[in-house]
Amino acid sequence: MRFRNIVWVAGALGLACEQNPAAPSSAGATHTYDVVADFSTTSNSDTSVWSYRYQIGFARDGNYLLLSGYGPDVIEQWTPIDPGAWRAQGYLPAIGVNATTSDDSIIGTGLTWPRGAMLVHPNYDGLVVLTWRSPSAAVVTVEFSFTSLHRVCGDGIDWFVEHNSDTATMGSGSLDPGGSTGTRRLTGVRVQAGDRINFIVGPRAGYACDSTQLTATITTG
Repeated sequence: MRFRNIVWVAGALGLACEQNPAAPSSAGATHTYDVVADFSTTSNSDTSVWSYRYQIGFARDGNYLLLSGYGPDVIEQWTPIDPGAWRAQGYLPAIGVNATTSDDSIIGTGLTWPRGAMLVHPNYDGLVVLTWRSPSAAVVTVEFSFTSLHRVCGDGIDWFVEHNSDTATMGSGSLDPGGSTGTRRLTGVRVQAGDRINFIVGPRAGYACDSTQLTATITTG
């Protein structure tokens, strides 16, 4: 596996915290927001702590649309069960967590979605975006990883982590099929209330086989 164009710009950037659903932590307290533990199948709005979004086109301008509905995949056939996801028009882009009791696969593709994992997949014409919204001013620690779940097809993915938009990119790179960033950690990130940290996956030349496991935690205090 190869890693291309890894860019780190960790400096005087900032953020804070929230959950789906969750109450803000008291001043000075330490709180960790975990995208898998906090995942919601019913709530996705501009005021959600975690929101599930996409972009038509490849501009990383911070103006990302909300995925409109949660439900099954209307195109692919899963076995033994379809875990469900936030989707556009029942297919892609998609963001979901496998909360079933099994590892689930798309028949005939070699893709396995591990139990308890978040999977994101962009569409051919844009980006898929996981967003964390800060409830208050704080200094936070951001931990994340991107792992390509397709080892035998596709051309890999591009990934980005940004504070509000691409003008404050905190990390970026590319993964070949089956590749992984491993866990990355950014400390001392300063955020104001309403700031967003966006975790983004985009296609390279093609979007087929771009299913990506994403982990993300944000800790305040």
